[in-house]
Amino acid sequence: MSVLSRNLELLAARYERLGRVMQETVAAQGAAVFPARSGEPSLAIEGTLAHSRYDPRAEGAKLAASMEGDLAVFLGFGLGYQIEESMRLFPERRILVIEADPRLFRTAMEARDLSAIFSTATTVFMIGAEPDAILSYLNANPADSIAILPLRAATERNGGYYASVLDSITIYRSKREINENTLARFGRLWVRNLMRNVRELAGSTGIDGFAGAFSGIPALVLAAGPSLDAILPSLRELSERCLVICVDTALRASLRIGVEPDFVVVVDPQYWNVRHLDGLSCPLSILVTEPAAHPAVFRLRCRRIAMSGSIYPLGSYVEARVFGSRLKLGAGGSVATSAWDLARIAGCSPIYLAGLDLGYPAGATHARGSFFEERAHGYASRLTPIETSSFRSLGEAGGFSVPANHGGSVRTDRRMIVYKWWFEAQMREKPETGSRNLSLGVAISGIPPAHVGEVLERPVRRGDIDLIIEGLGAECNAGRAGTLAGLEKVLGELDESLASMEKAALEGIRVAGEMADGNGRDGSIEAMARALDEIDAALTENASKEVTSFLIPPARSLLGGKIPENLAEAVENSRKVYEEVAAAASFHRILLKRAKAGRNPAED
Repeated sequence: MSVLSRNLELLAARYERLGRVMQETVAAQGAAVFPARSGEPSLAIEGTLAHSRYDPRAEGAKLAASMEGDLAVFLGFGLGYQIEESMRLFPERRILVIEADPRLFRTAMEARDLSAIFSTATTVFMIGAEPDAILSYLNANPADSIAILPLRAATERNGGYYASVLDSITIYRSKREINENTLARFGRLWVRNLMRNVRELAGSTGIDGFAGAFSGIPALVLAAGPSLDAILPSLRELSERCLVICVDTALRASLRIGVEPDFVVVVDPQYWNVRHLDGLSCPLSILVTEPAAHPAVFRLRCRRIAMSGSIYPLGSYVEARVFGSRLKLGAGGSVATSAWDLARIAGCSPIYLAGLDLGYPAGATHARGSFFEERAHGYASRLTPIETSSFRSLGEAGGFSVPANHGGSVRTDRRMIVYKWWFEAQMREKPETGSRNLSLGVAISGIPPAHVGEVLERPVRRGDIDLIIEGLGAECNAGRAGTLAGLEKVLGELDESLASMEKAALEGIRVAGEMADGNGRDGSIEAMARALDEIDAALTENASKEVTSFLIPPARSLLGGKIPENLAEAVENSRKVYEEVAAAASFHRILLKRAKAGRNPAED
């Protein structure tokens, strides 16, 4: 069997489709394979060396040894020496191979035996895939740390492609960092709110009845970006033609001109966010919220309240045992992402987005009349006018310029650009929504710009919308499944699981401490190691493990991202983890006790 035949056979065994593609692909022109001094083949691509002309394997080993991360990403395959050596040096590390040109990959398959690479289950290949495919892979297969090794000869040949790949990795890293920082800042607040809202959750209706209810009806999603001001004069006419879904920050502006939205979406856990609702009343609107929202949200006077499924482990734990499962709203970090997803779930098409600026058009930060804008006016003085507040907001955001929705450029910041990436990912996955952007802010790929006149040309649908909403009330009330009696049972079971989790973690702390001191119940390190294994098994099998682990920092930050070099370091890492588990279980139990007693968990 030839080298090529063997390589094709092994590749097809793991990647059937890629194997077929490579069967029909020809070797790349401009790629020259030649013998290195070591006797093994080397490669030049359009005159640029991909590997050493002296010893390509030794060079590959040196490059592989320099990479630090639990995922190694190789940009360009070449002849695969660097990948093969990475497998040899770090057999447990995951590897992602990205090659823009299938013809170069075919060249390598004809040049040398790649069976060691194709036979390894920890290696994933993206050959000729779309550059943003790596973002989908990383979202599905998270990595704490990523090492990147570009093969210069390959990246020079397809510079634009690999630049897009690096952009995708940057997006992933930014999202992960922001998510981790958000969890560190708000994790305990989410848990507190969930405990305070647990009875509201048990007595609530879900959003499942909204699914597809407004099929074929356009939606208008109102966010509170500065360009919402340009939409408001036409909002009454627009509401005759569209289902109106309003985020909390835009509600005041909508009510100010006499338009009660059909849905108001509130998902933020913070006190300052609920201040957007101060003094407001919308008896014709349905409030859609999340179990971890600030408890004051439930005081809003509205038609009724519906809760989406919780995206947090504690809420999911309770829901699964009281209701079964509930439809969740997409969470991209902004209430606007949840509002858009509600329109999608409702079956609306097209979905028009207003005030979704994700930036600062004309240097403004919020629509006029929003709570934050009015608060800034309240704090303004002759020496510190409202413009000073806006300037500080823009300066503190660490802004930069990006293309604007209707041409030109607009300032944005790192936090809001993550929301843009979320919307763009949704457009790739769900193009059927036909989303259009009326805003003046950041351009969002997949959501083309639109103008108010386009929406006003659509037929009036208000009668149909009102009729559907009336029908939803009966359907939602008939489907109510949660009971307080069932909730009490669930909370009791959760308390027992958390108590068991806390007890096991405290025992782990004790045993790890004895190992560190060189002591033990019977003086045996082996016996103590077995005890820790039993503790780990008990923690892993505990029903509340997801609830508890939510508040535990990522291993990279907790343990410093360093692989233990000896038993003492390994034991110390275990002790740190047990301490975090015990603290998280104890925190949940304290709040749970207060919730069961009818006290305010925020008092803790």
